[in-house]
Amino acid sequence: MAAAAATAFTAHAASVLATCSAAPPVLLKSGGVGARELSRISKAAQCDDIVVRLVLETAYDAGLLAQDGDRVAATDGYDTWAEREPAEQLTALLHTWRTLPLTPGPGPRRPFGTGVPYGTDTEEIVAAYAKNLACSDVRQLAHAVDVGTAITVEYVAASGNRTVRILSELVLDPPYLYAWCRLRDDQRVFTLSRIHGIMPG
Repeated sequence: MAAAAATAFTAHAASVLATCSAAPPVLLKSGGVGARELSRISKAAQCDDIVVRLVLETAYDAGLLAQDGDRVAATDGYDTWAEREPAEQLTALLHTWRTLPLTPGPGPRRPFGTGVPYGTDTEEIVAAYAKNLACSDVRQLAHAVDVGTAITVEYVAASGNRTVRILSELVLDPPYLYAWCRLRDDQRVFTLSRIHGIMPG
């Protein structure tokens, strides 16, 4: 099933990017790709708007798309990507997707907003506060909160001291995470914005 989903996503990505290459989407004056353009691309590529958003954001970060005046155009990198085998295309997209931010960072505004769909309400909450976590780490932390599993975090205290903690009995109360800390053998409160990495417990 996972292989079939990966194959389908790669095909959708190829179709979305081919559509953008043939007719570059126009940016709104306020920034971002508007609903009308997203709908046009979605119909041409025959996939949902949410998939279009994810592909556009991932492709932009991967260097396959770039802002060109008031439009977003395909790059030379897209031409190279389009000539690759589907498995290589998927690998390139997944490599970028893993580090895609779920929340906007400093610097110039991104053309597509965040673009990444949240799988659960918990993911959306974690993403809003744990701004030092990559997309995949947000999902791991949210999953651990939802199902009650232990998780290992890299935590940076206000003093700058960096430690690795194994946490269990997680309770989310933004902007804090309450948990049993095995390092301290006690209940502790962690600031979500100070969590810098996630590993399975």
